Amino acid sequence: MAMTTDTRNIIRPVSQAAQWVEKINSDDVSLDEMTLFQKWIDEDPQNEKDYADCCRIWAIGGNVDYWSDYYGSEINSFREDAQDRSFLSSLKSPDRNGNIWKYAVAASIMIVFSLFFIQTMDNLGQSYVTRTGEQRIVTLEDGSKIHLNTATELSVNYSDDKRRITLLTGEALFDVESDPDRPFEVMAGPGIVRAVGTVFIVRAEAEHVIVTVSEGKVEIVQDSFLIGRAKNKIPKLGVGERLYYGKEGILSAIKTVDHHTSSLWLQGKINFSGLSLSEAFSEMNRYSTKKLIVGDESLNRFLISGIFQIGDINSFVKGLEEIFPIKAIMSPEKIIFVSRNDQE
Repeated sequence: MAMTTDTRNIIRPVSQAAQWVEKINSDDVSLDEMTLFQKWIDEDPQNEKDYADCCRIWAIGGNVDYWSDYYGSEINSFREDAQDRSFLSSLKSPDRNGNIWKYAVAASIMIVFSLFFIQTMDNLGQSYVTRTGEQRIVTLEDGSKIHLNTATELSVNYSDDKRRITLLTGEALFDVESDPDRPFEVMAGPGIVRAVGTVFIVRAEAEHVIVTVSEGKVEIVQDSFLIGRAKNKIPKLGVGERLYYGKEGILSAIKTVDHHTSSLWLQGKINFSGLSLSEAFSEMNRYSTKKLIVGDESLNRFLISGIFQIGDINSFVKGLEEIFPIKAIMSPEKIIFVSRNDQE
């Protein structure tokens, strides 16, 4: 935009204000940046005026005409609703020449807050969290249910054309109500598990994601999975089938499992079938803040099978000491297992 004498007079050393005008009217402003912007406005009354002046210059360039076409009524509504906001107090000036830049200020703030709110809600949605050892059932608006296992965090985002769950960490069973017009999707790691009406479990671990189907069918969707695959070979899982995928999108072979034992945690139980002590302890530790530790790697030659009560650490420890030649050394935060022979 060509700089006139008048606009040169308006521009003083307000580079920060100019930068904020550009940032606020971009489409990539973040929550942290909005917080910094509000802090900057509140620091000095002059900042508010400098920002308004820069908006006025920006409006002279014709941007407000674009806003008037698309946001005219919203601009006026926003301005009326924001009369008590200190950083918008300069919008109250009734002079005709001020109307353009007043709308510019209002529109810039309205648009960025609207877009930011929509983007934030779309990304985060309603969040649900369980602590270590806690389980929870959430019933969604369509009747679908989510059973959150221990130490799980996820968010729910529903719209007219999709039902999207983002599993950040932990494990959850999804009992999905059928709705062909709105597929049910669970984002976990680099993949998306998609279903219409089914029951399945998704477990998000540090290195990989595990998907197990109890009823119906699901498919695993992600562009990286399609490398070297025909599109009609997108992985699909049926009842009693399990699949792993890692951070890089590498898929495991589909395995057949007992889906009933996979969901035993819903009954407060856990099933071990030929697991080493380290493997079994890793599972038990998910449900307790007091951790079980193998103090001697040679103890992993002992394999554990059976169904145990989640959270009943004392009975589990006692059973191990009775079955194997091992001894548990207790402390407030952990239980270390060593060979009984080493203690004699």
